[in-house]
Amino acid sequence: MVDRWAIILLILFFVTAISYAGNGMEPPGHKAKILLDESWNGKKIELKVEDEIQIDLQGAGGTGYAWHFDELDSDFFELIGKERKVQEKSGDLAGSPIQYLWLIKTIKAGSSVIKMSYYREWEGRDKAFQRFVVEIDIIP
Repeated sequence: MVDRWAIILLILFFVTAISYAGNGMEPPGHKAKILLDESWNGKKIELKVEDEIQIDLQGAGGTGYAWHFDELDSDFFELIGKERKVQEKSGDLAGSPIQYLWLIKTIKAGSSVIKMSYYREWEGRDKAFQRFVVEIDIIP
């Protein structure tokens, strides 16, 4: 025989889960994940400790250019993962489009900057074709 309290708790769990899913709220303790792309370049954002940032930048394969961190302050950020996805070539672009993805977690309160440059390694950062800079205030 199934315990009556176990059934009640199970029902309450599902009602709570459906409630959060249906109204767009996040469950308590859930940390935010913000997607940053080229449109965030030069902007300032505010996050909480342990929030996650996904940086999504585009590049062109076969050109020798790639995105590199100029500055990722390990006092404030932890690089959780990175990925490079080659996409299907379209049009007359040199090489296939490449999507560069990084997942970063904020680890303590304070202010810092994420700086990236798009350049050929053999030419160096000084000859970067593009730059990506975001100021981040991290609150407790």
